[in-house]
Amino acid sequence: PRARRRAARRLSARRAPRDAAVRRELGYLFLDLERPQQAAAQFQQSVELEPEEALGWVWLVQSLRLAGDQAGAESWMARAPATAQAMLRTGRPPERP
Repeated sequence: PRARRRAARRLSARRAPRDAAVRRELGYLFLDLERPQQAAAQFQQSVELEPEEALGWVWLVQSLRLAGDQAGAESWMARAPATAQAMLRTGRPPERP
């Protein structure tokens, strides 16, 4: 089942490359696979496509932190909308969908 979900997500990305929700899902997948840099790339695409969606920003910053890129995380956090910044200040990321 897990491999099937991964394949479905990749296929979705090919069919809907400009869909921010698909990019976030791929980011979550890469986090599950312990590949935070690839996750960050997907979350970055999601915030570029849908900048008002706070979860994309939150998980982009969290992914960069996990990848050891503190400067990148701080840079993106400074640009994030207020709602995302508030979520990040709690010190706990929100539950993933």
